[in-house]
Amino acid sequence: MAEGLTNREIGELFFISVRTVGVHLGRIFDKLQVRTRVQARRVFLTAA
Repeated sequence: MAEGLTNREIGELFFISVRTVGVHLGRIFDKLQVRTRVQARRVFLTAA
């Protein structure tokens, strides 16, 4: 996600469905208390 991959590209990389990627990203967003990929990336980059 930090590299700008789509859900489809992430799914192909890890051999999982697009829906599974979406579920995992939703859980990550909940834990980070964000709503978008941009917000999640900002949290990640400021923590690193």
